[in-house]
Amino acid sequence: MSVSSVLDFSLLPAFEQTAVGLTLLTVRGDFVAANPALCRFAGKSLAELQTLNLIDVVFPADRALCRDDLAGLASGTKATVNEVRYLRSDGTTIWVRKSLSILEQENLGEPYLLGVCEDISDRKATELTLENLQVELQHTVDFNPQIPWTADPEGKVVGMSSRYYEKTGLPAESAFGDGWLRVCAAEDKDRMRGAWQNSIATGEAYDIEHRILTTSGKECWMRTRASARRDQA
Repeated sequence: MSVSSVLDFSLLPAFEQTAVGLTLLTVRGDFVAANPALCRFAGKSLAELQTLNLIDVVFPADRALCRDDLAGLASGTKATVNEVRYLRSDGTTIWVRKSLSILEQENLGEPYLLGVCEDISDRKATELTLENLQVELQHTVDFNPQIPWTADPEGKVVGMSSRYYEKTGLPAESAFGDGWLRVCAAEDKDRMRGAWQNSIATGEAYDIEHRILTTSGKECWMRTRASARRDQA
C-alpha cells in the first residue's frame, strides 16, 4: 500500500521531508510506510521495515510497552504515548518519544495506525548525566564525617545525610520539615528555633551550639551551621 492511498497527496512533501519520524502501521503493528527520518531512527531501509513489525525494531526491554500500546489501540484506545529505544541493525540504540493513534478513513476499509517519533536521545543523555551526578553527590554527602543537610526557603529541612541515623538512631527522613528538633535537648529548642527563624527572615548565617540525644541515650554537644544559597537573580 502506498502512502498516497492513506494520506492526502498534498501531505506527502511534509511526510518525506520532516525531521520527525512518521510511519503508517497496521493495527497489528506491521509497517506499511515510513518517512526517511523514521528509517534513520530505526537504522533500516523502507523495504526492510515493510517486512517487520514495530516490536521488531524496539529494544527488548521496551517491547512490553509497545505490546501494551498495540493491544490498547486494537481494543479501542485512540492514542498512546511512550518513550522507548529503537534497536538498530548495527546494535546501537536511539531513544524516541513514540506516539501512536488510530487513523480511520472510509476509503481504507480498516483502521491503520499513524506513528510519530521524535529523537530524544540528547535529553535522555542529559538526564543520565544528572542522575549520575546526583548519585555521586549523595555518596559525597553520605561519606562526609559531618552531617550535611539542606532546607527550603521556608526553613523546612528537605535533605539530610544518612549519618543522621548513625548519630541519632532515627532515619534521615524523620528530620524533614521541623522534625530535626525532636532530637534536640528540651532546654535548647527555643533558642535554636529562634535563631533559625531569624536566619530565615534575614538571610544571616545560622551558627549555634546545642545538645542532641544520641543512640546511646546520652546527650552530645553539636555545632550546627547553615548559610543561604542565593540564585543570581
